[in-house]
Amino acid sequence: MLDDMKKLLGAAPAELAGEIQKLTSQGQFNPFALFAGETHFHSIFLAPFSPALSAARERFLADGTGPLAHIAELFQKQGASAAEAMQSARSMFAAAEGMCVVVQRNDQGLDTIPQLFFGHLEDAYLEQVVGLCGENFPDPPALRAALAELRRRALAKVSFPGLHAGAEDDSQAYWRGLADDLVAGLDGGLAHPAPERLRDLAAWIAAAHAALELMGATLDSAALPPVLRCQALAGEVEPAFARIVRGLGTIKEEDLILILTQLGDVAIARGCAPAAAVWWQRQLPALLAAYPASYDLLLAHFKVLAAAQVEPLALVAAADALVKANRKNARHDLGREPIWRVAAEDPGELLDTAQAAELVGRSPAFIAKRLEAGTIPAHRQGEQLRIPKRGLLAWKAVVDAHRLLD
Repeated sequence: MLDDMKKLLGAAPAELAGEIQKLTSQGQFNPFALFAGETHFHSIFLAPFSPALSAARERFLADGTGPLAHIAELFQKQGASAAEAMQSARSMFAAAEGMCVVVQRNDQGLDTIPQLFFGHLEDAYLEQVVGLCGENFPDPPALRAALAELRRRALAKVSFPGLHAGAEDDSQAYWRGLADDLVAGLDGGLAHPAPERLRDLAAWIAAAHAALELMGATLDSAALPPVLRCQALAGEVEPAFARIVRGLGTIKEEDLILILTQLGDVAIARGCAPAAAVWWQRQLPALLAAYPASYDLLLAHFKVLAAAQVEPLALVAAADALVKANRKNARHDLGREPIWRVAAEDPGELLDTAQAAELVGRSPAFIAKRLEAGTIPAHRQGEQLRIPKRGLLAWKAVVDAHRLLD
């Protein structure tokens, strides 16, 4: 396996680096590079597999499928048969112990070159890291110096999150700086051409801060929002909710609303809105005490409750609070904004447009129009978009209570 890997790394370093980088992104041309400005080497770190990479690796090792399946093709290009290529690729990923991540910075924020780490930092591996960054890497000498420092730290028995080099020596300052830079890039830059790489970076940043907190470090009020943004980007809903509770009252309202909205979107996208709704119902009094009469907070709350198909009385109460906070905005959001998507593992009974029309006393055309606009409860099942009965009854209760169709 090692001979195969060396052959591949020696023959096509840029190709493998590109394949590892674009686990889910497609295409070679990056139009965003036109706006990125000059790229600089930032730092390098060693870390465990991110949750997404860990899942992809486990799936590939189990059955050879998933986002990493195309890696075997690289071995085939070097002359191996399909069976030999698959075996070599599986052996490579089985031998990997984590990731070696090169961080770069440009005008659009941060980017990474993630590479497999095999548990040692011998000279040959360090040169492979440099080679896999490609011929256009901006500063190979700085990378080599950082790799030498990384090896010194590893030999001193430093572990994650202390295995980094090239920027701040202090781990808390380093990971906080990465969080700040990542969020600044998200807020000020264009859409990233490879969002999965940013999600992985966000996951590593969140994991590093969690490890530092276990070691006794604390997050001040200014550091907390960027870390929460990273957790939201990484899809870490439950840990972020727990951290929000600990930081209530110290987070600015605009930051909190953005974070809660993102966490709600992630929960809905992953079909775990019911669990998020339970958290919201439990924490709402404390949230409103810390941020009284916040319409946007109440809107984020309502969106999760609608996605979770809570009982009609609970959803009407959430709508009442919205209307009380801002009647004009509430009528707009409840009647036009697509906040009725139902996301649950078990949505219950699903209706077609004719059945839904009969249930609410409207025409099928009325139902179909609102289904297309996203202004009536809907649940996607494969290629079909159906109407959950429980969600529809709650929607009808809100619409009737506030005369939204008059």
